[in-house]
Amino acid sequence: MDSQKDVAPHETAPYKTAPHKTAAHETAAHETAAHETAAAVMPYVTAAIDAYGTGVLARTRELASATPMARGARILQRIFGRGDAASREVIGAVAGAKPDDESCRVALRLAITQEFRADPLLRAEVAAMLPRTPEPASAGRDSSP
Repeated sequence: MDSQKDVAPHETAPYKTAPHKTAAHETAAHETAAHETAAAVMPYVTAAIDAYGTGVLARTRELASATPMARGARILQRIFGRGDAASREVIGAVAGAKPDDESCRVALRLAITQEFRADPLLRAEVAAMLPRTPEPASAGRDSSP
């Protein structure tokens, strides 16, 4: 196989493959999914905080209900469990805030997004808790997508 004629065609043509996802692409997709799911849960979790206040993580009686507040409480409990000091602080700030206090809602969304970044399985589980069809924006005071 010394001459060009002796070389098989597959050896001379560049081998083309389909583009592979890189770690950066997967990280970007994970980040996007975390942000989208955090935004989707906000109307429910803020409705739950509005209804139950700082005790939202301890609520159990109403959780069987299909109301947006009960769904939000279940989501918060799934994300934060019974709540560490940081999550209780964020929830307390939202509970005590005025409805137009955007900074508290942003802090809550950031805390939720951080939990989703740390645990992609958690994000998928919480996404599965959301209704298939969107409920009215009046589910809570945060109607952003």
